[in-house]
Amino acid sequence: MSLSIARSISLAAALLAVAGCGPSGQERSEAAAAKEAAKTPHVSSATVAPPPTPASPEDFVAKASASDLFEVQAAQLAEGRAANPAVKSFAAMMRRDHTLSSQDLKKAIVESGQSLVGASAVTPEQRKALDDLTTAAPADFDRIYMESQAKAHGQALALMQVYSEQGDVASLKAFASQASGVVQHHYKQARTLAEQLQR
Repeated sequence: MSLSIARSISLAAALLAVAGCGPSGQERSEAAAAKEAAKTPHVSSATVAPPPTPASPEDFVAKASASDLFEVQAAQLAEGRAANPAVKSFAAMMRRDHTLSSQDLKKAIVESGQSLVGASAVTPEQRKALDDLTTAAPADFDRIYMESQAKAHGQALALMQVYSEQGDVASLKAFASQASGVVQHHYKQARTLAEQLQR
């Protein structure tokens, strides 16, 4: 092998090694997404949650039912305390839609034939969010409520989407699939209102 050919091979190997150290297409897209999220830290960074692993039927029912409880309780606070008419309207929609969602989940549990039990109380994280709403100053209430709604619906949407695709109980999968569209609509509205209230 001539010296020039050996040098060419060495150079090509070095270039491949350097290329291998660089970020992959996926890493570049993830970095771009994180950079985009950082532009609106009060909303976007709070709503970006790590993708959940597929929940067991028990875990899914517990999380979904606690989510509905939280939404109804938060909406009741907002209907009484919100100053912005759009926020009050959103809260009324939350109370109505999540009351229906809770009823639909109970039907799905019965159809599953399994002895699954929904949550009887909100999670500690949700309790803190409700406490923050209760103690919020009137001038801050609308913004805090909508930011918490954006975060909660981002988490709920991930839960519903994953279970609708990967869950192992047919009636719960059907519930999650139907709920995903409603939750996604709520999530978009919550983010829009939260962003408007930051200006």
